[in-house]
Amino acid sequence: MQRSYKKRSSIKETNIVPWPIKTKNRNIFICPTGSLNMQFSTGCQPKIQAINNPSLTELLRKTIDTYDNTAAEYAQKNSTMRFWEHQQSEFTDYLNGKKILDAGCGHGRDTKDFIAQGYSVTGIDLSEGLLGEAQKRVPNGKFLKMDFTNLTFPDKSFDGLWCAAALLHIEKSHAENALSGFARVLKDEGVLFVSIKKGEGEVVKTEPQGQKFFANYTKSEIDKLVEKNFVILKSYERGDQYGQGWICVFARPKR
Repeated sequence: MQRSYKKRSSIKETNIVPWPIKTKNRNIFICPTGSLNMQFSTGCQPKIQAINNPSLTELLRKTIDTYDNTAAEYAQKNSTMRFWEHQQSEFTDYLNGKKILDAGCGHGRDTKDFIAQGYSVTGIDLSEGLLGEAQKRVPNGKFLKMDFTNLTFPDKSFDGLWCAAALLHIEKSHAENALSGFARVLKDEGVLFVSIKKGEGEVVKTEPQGQKFFANYTKSEIDKLVEKNFVILKSYERGDQYGQGWICVFARPKR
């Protein structure tokens, strides 16, 4: 869901204050097959069904709403950025097959890159606005609305799982559950890539268009978390053009 962006002077960053967690109905688009996800594909006209999704915390809802409200602008600004190009090359070097899950695919930029290399890619996200942009920009892509802390794919479905700058929108208390699900849907020799902002604590950033939640990690913190379900192949730090530090981890699932 999140890709790197230019920090604006109007953004305010604050330490997170506990929010009351609310469970409420949310419109989820589903295909006539009955899947509790939104699938954007030719010939599948979505219908609306209100379902209860208690896994979405109020912090994540606010983040999703902000992306929904700025989807077109966000996609336009980030569509040509090749921030993860080197990591994409490392990721594909580790792959032993063609099926990739792009978890937190946003507007589909990375999905498009992998498809162009001949891979079969499924992109998932919780922002309907960004998924709409993804389908417009990658018409041959397969995109689902799905919470990656509650994946509904069968076990060992994918050869690779790409999660670039997306896990950082999940509260730390839910991150281990997400990574456990990542390990479950990867094949035995599958490979995970995850990138996280370097830092400490959890913060809410207020922008003119809304609020976004971020979970920052130290390298030792994210390595320890990943190692609960994976064997790390490589883990390192890198920076970006805005002075933000990132941590990149490649790993295979423990079996």
